[in-house]
Amino acid sequence: MKRKTVSIISALMISMSVLPTAASADEAIHVQVNGSELVMDAPPYIDNGTTMVQFRPIFEKLGLSIT
Repeated sequence: MKRKTVSIISALMISMSVLPTAASADEAIHVQVNGSELVMDAPPYIDNGTTMVQFRPIFEKLGLSIT
């Protein structure tokens, strides 16, 4: 009985650590600056654990000019 309980708890712990990662991969990434959501030409994406976004729309929203 004890071995069965330990197996069930182990299986639940493993599934709980995997499921949140899989769910977050399908969510769209939204970028906000000062509470306003930015619309970008290319959508943000995650590459090898790093979120990639365009700098130009962010900098322009902050009032900076890019030349």
